[in-house]
Amino acid sequence: MASPAPSSANMARVILPADLHAFSSLPTAASPSAPSSPPARQVVQLPAGDGGEPRGLFKSALLCAASTACAAGGIRRSRCRRLAGERRAQAIARQARGGFEEFKPGCAVDLASESFERFARMRCGAGEGSESQVFWYCAGQLHARPGGEVLALVEGFDASLALSVSDEKMIQLSRKIFFFRDPLTNQVMTHFDGKPVRPIQYDYQVIEYSRTPNGQILPSVVQGTGAQRRVVPCMPITTQCVTPEQLLFHVPLFVDADIPGRGRYQAWEFYDFSLDSAGDRSSYLTWVRQGACPPFASDPLGAVMHLTGRRFESFEELPESIRKLILPDDGPGEYELYQAPPLDLSEVERLQRQKAH
Repeated sequence: MASPAPSSANMARVILPADLHAFSSLPTAASPSAPSSPPARQVVQLPAGDGGEPRGLFKSALLCAASTACAAGGIRRSRCRRLAGERRAQAIARQARGGFEEFKPGCAVDLASESFERFARMRCGAGEGSESQVFWYCAGQLHARPGGEVLALVEGFDASLALSVSDEKMIQLSRKIFFFRDPLTNQVMTHFDGKPVRPIQYDYQVIEYSRTPNGQILPSVVQGTGAQRRVVPCMPITTQCVTPEQLLFHVPLFVDADIPGRGRYQAWEFYDFSLDSAGDRSSYLTWVRQGACPPFASDPLGAVMHLTGRRFESFEELPESIRKLILPDDGPGEYELYQAPPLDLSEVERLQRQKAH
């Protein structure tokens, strides 16, 4: 379950510069309607540590220098894009004259009211029809720490769909699989230092996303089979404007749990989803993880995995290198289940009763 909201008694007050707006995922001293012009300053309350300073994830509060004209609403997307282009042209002209002004990103959407819908549609096709499925393909490397040696290449994908969607909540069904490849030969690895290597496999995941009154997106994850079925505690998803057209959704995950049959499991992960709000480019993803990764690294500090990828709308669109691992040329193989997300909760319940991999 998500952690309770911090009490006002343990909050630090932070004064923001005049040209920055804290978006609504942060608890604010007041919540007026969107102003027509930037205020001289804005007071934001952030969870405080023992010394009164902002702590944890909130210390680096994700701030968005909002484009006032666009954020005030009522302006067409094309005009927002034109205004953004004009700002870039002005910045380039200033650079050409020898002067440089720090770029202050603006936002072409109202994050408080639209980020949930945009995230839901991007992440698993919510609102695109009951048959809509989304595939997030990623590839990268697994590194030893602290030296950084490449232990394996990593390739795989997540397949998902939106089971149900409302204004305040979405339930996503998904499964994912990631293979380890030899960094020299690119062949799928079956052994490392004499120990068997298996793909990272989740036959199913049920993820519930809830929109909170202050604009945060709170996920809750159920995964695992048999005695290893569990609920994974999650942190809020936050949204950041990078440019007037580009939104980043930051999805942090910190795990410290005892899993039956596996023992203590500790890891942290960051998923950053990038959405082109103008719709001109495909959404993409970066994923960083540190934790145990047997047989490559079994200690709690483990290994570091860094992957990048993009969004596809069908299994057939995925790169051939991964499709052939799921559906080999000689017929259905061991992993054919992964060519589509779970169909419904009945399938999930059946999978939960199976023995763990």
